[in-house]
Amino acid sequence: ATFASPVTVTGVPTITIDVDGVARTASYVSGSGTDALTFRYTVANGEEDTNGISIPSLAINLGTGATAATIVVTATGNPVALPFTLETGANALALANVKVDGEVPAILAAGGVTMPAGGTYDTGNTLSFTVNFDDAVTYTQGTSAATIAVTVGNTIRQATITAATDTTATSFTFEYTLIAGDASGGNVAIAPNAITLNGSTFQDAAGNDADLNNTTATAANVVVNRLAATVNINGGAAKTYKAGEDLDLVATFASPVTVTGVPTITID
Repeated sequence: ATFASPVTVTGVPTITIDVDGVARTASYVSGSGTDALTFRYTVANGEEDTNGISIPSLAINLGTGATAATIVVTATGNPVALPFTLETGANALALANVKVDGEVPAILAAGGVTMPAGGTYDTGNTLSFTVNFDDAVTYTQGTSAATIAVTVGNTIRQATITAATDTTATSFTFEYTLIAGDASGGNVAIAPNAITLNGSTFQDAAGNDADLNNTTATAANVVVNRLAATVNINGGAAKTYKAGEDLDLVATFASPVTVTGVPTITID
């Protein structure tokens, strides 16, 4: 709010604005002693007004009672006129162009992280994890690429985003290349809040930072660095076994293995 001469403020005067049909309050924050007062409203998460805000009453509100604010001309002490007009001219901004987008993009609650397909993975193979958002976001790399923590067996590893900086999409892939020390009998998982930004950002077109709170995700039957066996039954011979005869199941691996205890195979 700009005046013809400096004004002095006591208390907190306000201006009522309309955001998508809801009255909101812009409160005085600075400018006492000058000719320009600043009033501020902070957009709440989830608010949206695609048609532009409006000001229902073109007047500054001082409030009433003991907490009422005052605005006076600094030089004379005389109260200022509270009604105002909107600025016009080349520098004026039409209210219809003051839009609100407080809808924060987020990782999908269901299917937020697509896990690797079940199968056997060896050293040098890549595990891919896709993070899915509910709206398009732009990834901007910071000091280093964003990562997501992945539990392989009992060890936490970091999968790194593959997208280049300034990529806009609804899904982003993170990859981890298996090393010799990785092993899992099927336990590959991602815990909540697994993404580390490393200075990077995921933002929508309005500049809202994405909510990166993912839910727990697990991958079934992702076997890492475990030799798979080929099982042969009694040399492949078809016969009927009588009481007391042994039915041998021979599990053959690609390389020698060492056994402790007594592993079993269930047959029907």
